[in-house]
Amino acid sequence: MSATSGSLVHGLQPVLEVIPANSDFSFSVTPKSQTINSADGAIYTAHGSAINGFNGTVILTLSGLPPLTDTAFGSGTIVGSGDQTIFLFTSQGVTGTFTITVTATSGPLQHTFQVTLIMH
Repeated sequence: MSATSGSLVHGLQPVLEVIPANSDFSFSVTPKSQTINSADGAIYTAHGSAINGFNGTVILTLSGLPPLTDTAFGSGTIVGSGDQTIFLFTSQGVTGTFTITVTATSGPLQHTFQVTLIMH
């Protein structure tokens, strides 16, 4: 697909992902809870497992993060089954107990998993 206006041309290549009927994926994150010192990093591992031939791309998003926290993912996605490492980089002086929701989405399929981060 492309759009043209005068000399400007912009292109878009849509991607169609077909998900087999009755397929899905299970999703979990470990560890369920961890305690760190303020300004330390936390590492979680997200795990997806294909159900009934699922082979879609799972995109991960996070919510409920402590203030001033940066995140990084390996590739940010899981294809079919596999693991993805989630890195959280926290700031000095931020303390408390935080419930972080990790959401895994593939097309219309969506699963969430909550973990706890305790910062001293």
